[in-house]
This record gives sequence, C-alpha cells and structure tokens, in this order.
Amino acid sequence: MNNGIVRGRLEAKDPKGMQSFYGDVFPNWSFRSGTINGIDYVLINTGNGPGGEMVKGDRKEWIPFVAVRDVTSTLNQVKKSGGTVVENRTQFGDFGFYGLFQDPEGAIMGLWEEA
Repeated sequence: MNNGIVRGRLEAKDPKGMQSFYGDVFPNWSFRSGTINGIDYVLINTGNGPGGEMVKGDRKEWIPFVAVRDVTSTLNQVKKSGGTVVENRTQFGDFGFYGLFQDPEGAIMGLWEEA
C-alpha cells in the first residue's frame, strides 16, 4: 500500500450546481447521481486518475482520501498520534470503506479501504 491519494470528496451547499461548474471547467469528467447509505451523492469519474464524489454539506472544501489497508487501525493510530476521529469506518456501497479524521491543527482528511 503506497498511501497515495485515491479519491476526493467535495462538500458543497449545491452539489448539482457544482456538477455544472466542474463539468464546464473539466469537460472530460463525467457525473452520475446515486444514493449510498441513504445519502445523495454526485459520483465523479475523471477518466484518468482518482475520482470522487460531491455531497451536500457545509464544509465547502475538497477532502482528499488516502489509500490504507485498514481504516480502523489507521484511525486508531490517528488517535494515538493526537488526531481526532470525525467519522468511523463506514461502508460506501460496493466500492469500499472510508473514515474521516482531523489532524491536530484541524485539517480533515479521509481514509479509503478497497472493498
């Protein structure tokens, strides 16, 4: 596992509006609406490299997701190292599992475990 950035999530007040914006800026991106775990997402396929999703939220920022072997053990290491768990290991449809954490200065990062 190289711990590379493998996907991104944009939390936005208007994900559909952001779909229009990013589709204009990056015309090779394609989008598909879906509901996973009862939450509406706009799934992003960049055609080359990591994809991601847009979801309704108040953060208005991109959250990078780093590939890990085990989300739970990595979140445990985050806690031991002085970080805070924002969201525990959660299944994301058939794609895999994710978790969110906050570093000691407040930045949020995601973890991604393949299904």
